[in-house]
Amino acid sequence: MSTTTGIVSRIKYTSYVWSRFDLLTIQVDAAINSANSGGPTIDKNGNLIGISMMSLKNADNISYIIPSIIINTFLEDIKDGVVNGFESNDLSVSFIK
Repeated sequence: MSTTTGIVSRIKYTSYVWSRFDLLTIQVDAAINSANSGGPTIDKNGNLIGISMMSLKNADNISYIIPSIIINTFLEDIKDGVVNGFESNDLSVSFIK
């Protein structure tokens, strides 16, 4: 088990590496290596705020988290077995092609 401490630098839309769609992310100043990617991100009060996702290759200690609102929206969406994505007035532009 490993842990990393970081500070939120910004909250912005970022191109998710596996989909290339711009969705909400939390940028932190903490290193996320491949062994930590996909792990939970917890705030100082023990609340789950998201999942560690990716880091920038050419930058030191800049990483991104998928916020829990994106994860929860996806989990609600997939309940019927179909991924509809986000409406254009939701958290991002629709990711349905």
